[in-house]
Amino acid sequence: MNTPSDPVLLVAGESGLCTVGLDGTVLATELVGEPVVSVAVAGEWCFAAVQGRGVLRRRHGGEWENLGLEGEVLWTVTGRADGVVYAGVEPAAIWRLGDGEPQQLSALGDV
Repeated sequence: MNTPSDPVLLVAGESGLCTVGLDGTVLATELVGEPVVSVAVAGEWCFAAVQGRGVLRRRHGGEWENLGLEGEVLWTVTGRADGVVYAGVEPAAIWRLGDGEPQQLSALGDV
């Protein structure tokens, strides 16, 4: 059985999220049937961008928590070890979630 320190590969796909061992063995499948467009890990946190459902996060072994952006066209997520996540959406914008209300960051609008 894998522990949080064992190396694995997380694969986002249009029909869910797979955790794959370095030997190619599928260890887990989550969010089955859902279009996961991006996944990221930071510390004990896993983050997922799911079209139509929004930005999700969970601690290793925990339950998924929806942080918002259900109506946005999601492209990517990245996170921090404290559970804060940044999501890139279309039209071009970056959102910060996970430590209060979702906040759109204004810097991208200056580009």
